[in-house]
Amino acid sequence: MALPSRNIKDEFDDLAREYDRRVREALAEIYAREEASIARALSALDATRVDIIGRIAEGGSQSFDLTRMRLVMEAIDTRLDDLNGRLSLDLQADMREMLSLGNKLVDDPLIRLGLSNRVHGISAELAQVVAALVDNAADMVRGVTEDARRSISEILRRAAFGGITVQQAIDEIGSSLSSEGAFKNIAARAEAIYRTEILRIQSIATQARMRAQADEVKRAGYGFRKMWLATLDTRTRATHILAMGQTVGIDEKFAVGSEEALFPRDPALSAAESVNCRCVAIPAIDKLLGSIVGG
Repeated sequence: MALPSRNIKDEFDDLAREYDRRVREALAEIYAREEASIARALSALDATRVDIIGRIAEGGSQSFDLTRMRLVMEAIDTRLDDLNGRLSLDLQADMREMLSLGNKLVDDPLIRLGLSNRVHGISAELAQVVAALVDNAADMVRGVTEDARRSISEILRRAAFGGITVQQAIDEIGSSLSSEGAFKNIAARAEAIYRTEILRIQSIATQARMRAQADEVKRAGYGFRKMWLATLDTRTRATHILAMGQTVGIDEKFAVGSEEALFPRDPALSAAESVNCRCVAIPAIDKLLGSIVGG
């Protein structure tokens, strides 16, 4: 009797490759959203920087006086209020989108491979957590724009009292987001807030979804855990590189340096281990994770 052209091992290998592919696709969406969100925020900041410098330069290179300073500052205050509103609204929208992508990281591979047929809703508890995080992120953005207001006001005050020239005031604000000046620090803080808070929502959503899907996966006959996935480049913390590939139970904690966390950017982590973190905890179906860690 002829042997079948495909055996159980072949089918299992195909399943593993498909699982890898689905997880990779979900991760690509998460990182693309993060990068687009940060790029949009930095573009808004740079447009504000250019507008503020234009306001300062309107009167030419003559020294400031107090009257001119007040008029310029009124215009800058309005511009910074607009910036705060835009950044806050964009960040809230991005965080809510990342909530969906965090769910998709778990649901899509499981459902497409027939390991689960349930799409779980967001619990009331998770909805409250998300709302609190969104409000907190908006407060942090407001803090950034208020710090910008104070820094610019202090620079213009020094110009008004003859301590620096108009051109020096412009230079201190910054010729770009990457050049030395007030906006370099503002941009760095805004980028950290966007990256950390957007990806924090993803982590929380993914953790909640893994917990919700655990019974379905077990009924399908597979073990269900989670694995720490780090971005392997020079920006990644040594403690996070060491955590790479660490696999634990859904409700167990990862060891991250001397700390413990349910997921990357866990609020239980210190700022030193969470701010600007780009790691992800991915759903790990026993024997189905092939090349993600090495890829």
